[in-house]
Amino acid sequence: LTSYGGSSTWHDDISDGPVYCTVNFNDGTPSVSLTAWVIIGSPDFAPEIVNISNLSDTMFDVGVRNFNLVPEMCSNGNYNPNFQANFQRDILPIINRISKYQWVANVQSMMAFTSNIFDFTDNSETNRQNRQNYFSYFRQNDAQPPVPPYLPQEQLLKENGTDIFPMMPLNSGSNSVSNTNIMKFMALDETQLFLMQQWADGNFVSDPNYEQYPVNAMDAASVGNCVGLPMCPGIEVTWNLQNPIIYANPYRILQYGNEQQYEAQGLTPSRDECEGGGCEPGDLTKRMACPWQADFFQCTIQLIN
Repeated sequence: LTSYGGSSTWHDDISDGPVYCTVNFNDGTPSVSLTAWVIIGSPDFAPEIVNISNLSDTMFDVGVRNFNLVPEMCSNGNYNPNFQANFQRDILPIINRISKYQWVANVQSMMAFTSNIFDFTDNSETNRQNRQNYFSYFRQNDAQPPVPPYLPQEQLLKENGTDIFPMMPLNSGSNSVSNTNIMKFMALDETQLFLMQQWADGNFVSDPNYEQYPVNAMDAASVGNCVGLPMCPGIEVTWNLQNPIIYANPYRILQYGNEQQYEAQGLTPSRDECEGGGCEPGDLTKRMACPWQADFFQCTIQLIN
């Protein structure tokens, strides 16, 4: 392997595309046609360790901000400052995921954010300072380019006098191929940050019997163990999953063409699905390294900061 992309003599079995199913009933009930989008990703060597921002989080974020998936939280792209988060549903998963990183990476500073330094479930005013101080270590998202070098996703450390500590998460970002690039450190997605902000402000409840969001549990689970952030270019899929234009509905990829067209005309991998019209087979993985080992190898050393 000589580069990120490998070479033309390499191949792997990474792929993606639509699948079709028709269910016929013996009792005469009309047939039901179903479709889904299958992703064949690289191996997950530690599947019990879920990414801080997984692919379900990414799809949920797209649905919330662009499809009014949870209108009481975000309507027409505007978050509701009065929305009440739920600790067990919205915050605890992030904390639990942070705690697992120690088993696969030397990120000791992150472990401080999983210990019981205060009662995370306490929404009282007396606990507000603890919550807000905790959240202050999480990077905010960078603005749209052009971005000056002092914005959050370019900063490794939070400095407060003599208090100098790595910001959260201690992960490379979606543009970490160079020390001079923007977004070289990771931030949570916008919806995760909004929910964390609600928690920090005390606008949350602690109730394990929470109401689920309107997302099919199997849809969320099927992508919940894939990486949502960072995407440089990603692990199973890449950054186009953050673009609402490739979705028909939340968690549903918009298909370009059909099976008959693919058989008759083939595919057009040079086409940019982010310009609209939907995705062809392979559009979610065509920007990944070939073979996948090339990207994994290059990412073993990060020179940012």
